[in-house]
Amino acid sequence: MIYSEKFLSLRTGSKMNREHLAVRIGLSTGAIQDLETCPGHNPHISLILKYMKYFKVKLGDLVKIEDIELGDGV
Repeated sequence: MIYSEKFLSLRTGSKMNREHLAVRIGLSTGAIQDLETCPGHNPHISLILKYMKYFKVKLGDLVKIEDIELGDGV
């Protein structure tokens, strides 16, 4: 089954910080469209920017999907 977009979670890998960053990727283009923390959270924009910097990504980046978890609502 093909979806036009999915919500994916990337782990930071830190045992001290279990926050996930959900990344919406357009599967047709492979570009990052939207980022947010786990569903149900309403984070301050600075938190999202912190994770974008951590993962060295920005909106519109092309990504190679390697290590992902499917989130709720997929």
